[in-house]
Amino acid sequence: MPLPCRPRASSDNVTSAAVPNTVTVEISDKRPAGVSSSSGMAMLSAASAQLGPSPVHSGSATLHGMEQQAHVIRPAQADDGAAVAAVYGPYVRNTPVSFEVEPPKAVAMTERITGTLGTHPWLIAERQGVVIGFAYAGKHSQRAAYRWTVDVTVYVRDSERRTGVGRQLYQALLAALRLQGFRSAFAEIVLPNPGSVRLHEAMGFKHIGVHNDIGHKLGRWHDIGYWRLGLADGTAPPNEPVPFAAFRHTSAFAELLAKAT
Repeated sequence: MPLPCRPRASSDNVTSAAVPNTVTVEISDKRPAGVSSSSGMAMLSAASAQLGPSPVHSGSATLHGMEQQAHVIRPAQADDGAAVAAVYGPYVRNTPVSFEVEPPKAVAMTERITGTLGTHPWLIAERQGVVIGFAYAGKHSQRAAYRWTVDVTVYVRDSERRTGVGRQLYQALLAALRLQGFRSAFAEIVLPNPGSVRLHEAMGFKHIGVHNDIGHKLGRWHDIGYWRLGLADGTAPPNEPVPFAAFRHTSAFAELLAKAT
């Protein structure tokens, strides 16, 4: 049965055990005009230099004696809506992982993707042209003072659980958020869910509380636990987060995808 984990935004976290796979990366390094002049992008260039050169690997991995074909991690695009809906739908229909009760159609998922990509990352894992997982971040709240805070989520196809795909997506997502200049990432986990708790705590998230009996689905009440990951620290006034529409074209983004293997 899928492992319930529900972030605040439109879809939710599931866990995936770490078995390293090799990831190939296909990413444009075209830089939009005027991006490098902002203070945020100047800081991003410095962070990119610290990352250092990183080769992009390709190949395959072996899992339980079966060869796994290499997959690609890339930014989502509008025409991924149907494939993303197909990954997400079973969690809505069959589990309390999501508190949605009707699986969103492809059009609705396309709107969610395009509505996110201007400011926050939405990443896709794809193998041989098939979407096998996705991860994204979104606003924690619409109010302006929250703009350095995000909610995060990751989903994989049931056949891809325990292959490391979910962990690799999460690693890339969190690395991008750090470089964009966000401060805190939050996840909500439907309890009990020891697998998802292990994943989040392995990624550095700390448990901060529980809401009891917060949702009713599939004939029972469910609790939700809250986990936070600090992405930055210090007391100095922050720079504005770098919009993902600009960040996705940087060498730093290409390099962090290559490292998320």
